[in-house]
Order: sequence, then structure tokens, then C-alpha cells
Amino acid sequence: MSPVPELAKDFAFGLVASALIAVPAWRKRSLSGSGLAAAIPFGAAVWAGAGWKGFVVLGSFFFSSSILSKLFPAPASVEAVVEKGGRRDHVQVIANGGAALAFAVLYRFEPRELWYLGFACALAAATADTWASELGPRSKAPPRMILSGRSVEAGLSGGVSPLGFAASLAGAAFIAGAAVGLLALPELARGQLRLSRVLQALLVTGAGFTGSVIDSILGEFFQARYRRGDGSATERASERRPEGRVANRLEKGAAWFDNNVVNFLSTLAASQLAWLALLVR
Repeated sequence: MSPVPELAKDFAFGLVASALIAVPAWRKRSLSGSGLAAAIPFGAAVWAGAGWKGFVVLGSFFFSSSILSKLFPAPASVEAVVEKGGRRDHVQVIANGGAALAFAVLYRFEPRELWYLGFACALAAATADTWASELGPRSKAPPRMILSGRSVEAGLSGGVSPLGFAASLAGAAFIAGAAVGLLALPELARGQLRLSRVLQALLVTGAGFTGSVIDSILGEFFQARYRRGDGSATERASERRPEGRVANRLEKGAAWFDNNVVNFLSTLAASQLAWLALLVR
């Protein structure tokens, strides 16, 4: 089969598989309408690029993050601070997965493990950040800015806690196990496991965790932050009130440098660490 019809076949198959996952997620309010519209072709593109293995890794990120959101709903105090809620829209889909998709496309046209590992590193960073955001606010220790150490409101970007760090590392390791485990399936079936696979898993875990740390640094120093009329900090540019939309005062950063930009840059940075895979080939 020539490359174009084969690519079209894989994309079409990915559309069906993505719809079977995304539509129920939309009905359960894990995705918004725009998130649904973006997630289906996005998942199809990942399948066409990185195959069923890549699709499974993507699904591992989405399902684990959605389950955590349902099991540990954000307290009202955190919801008032964060920019967006638990329903993912089209911008969040691209921000969290754009870097991974780029590596999936590279893998389609040059199926080297290096590109697959880059894909995994980007999703490991997205998972690490999401798990930390979901579980971190439940830490008994008050969150502090990652570099300055200043105490901040729970949920504010840049704030970290011991529980958040642990959740971040666990999320990165979860994706590393899924991604590298799928690569190692033939070896595991023979009862063998190369040392390079262990090193690859450590690489993806480390890159994902590092991406989450970069996310926090960008959140502390560059992400837009606002002040409400009562003086409390928030990431929301405006809020719905009985009298209508009320704008908050921009205190720091540029309005366009929001949490979605931070997520995209941190996952992109993590994926670049895949070049270290050259050391463990």
C-alpha cells in the first residue's frame, strides 16, 4: 500500500478510536464541546503518527488525569484561583499535547525510538503537572513558590508542596512505565529486559518531572497573575458576577502568557530532553 492511502487508513481508524473515548468523556463533562471537537482529530493524528502504542500512552494521560479530577474535585478556594476548571477545552488539548503530537508526526516519517521517547517525555510532563495540580492542593503543608519560597494560595501557578512533588514524580513514572513498557513487550514476552529499557524509563520519568518543575518556574515568574477587588490573587482575567463580567487587575506578566502557554512550553522543554536517549541507545 502506498504511503498516502495507508496514512489515511490509520487516521480514519484513529478517528473511530478517539470518538469512542472522547464522546463518553464529553458526556461525563471531562471535555467541553470545543475540547471534544479538538480531541477526536488530535487522537487520530497521534494514532496515525505513533501508532496504537502512542495512542495508548495518550489515553493513559487522559484517563488518569480525568479519574483524578473526578476522585479529588478541587476545593472551592482552588477553583477561585485557577484559570480553568476540570473540563478540558480545545486550547488545553493543544497546550498539553501539541509538543507530543509533533514528535508523533516525526515518528511516522522516521520511526526511530528517539522520536517516540520525545513523544513520551512531553506526555510525561503533562501528566506530572496535572497530577500535581490535582493532588498538590490537598497537602497539609502550605504551598510555597518554587524558587522564592513565598507562601501562596493553593492552586496558584508556581506554588509547590511535598505532596505535589510526589504526585508529579508519580505521574511522570506512570507514563514512563506505559510508554517504555509497550516498547519492551517483545522482550518481556521472552522473559528478557534490556538495561537500555530501564534507562529509557528513567529518562522519561526524569524529563517529565523536570518539565513539571519548569512549569512551576514559568508560573512563578512569567505567567499572568491578577488581583481581585478584595486583594486576593487569581489567574482569572475576569469573573462572572450577578452584575455581569468583572475584569480583574493584571498584576504581573503579560495577559497572553497564561497557563496554556506555560503548559505548552514546559512539555516542549521536557520533550527536548529525549535527545538524551542517544546516550542509552
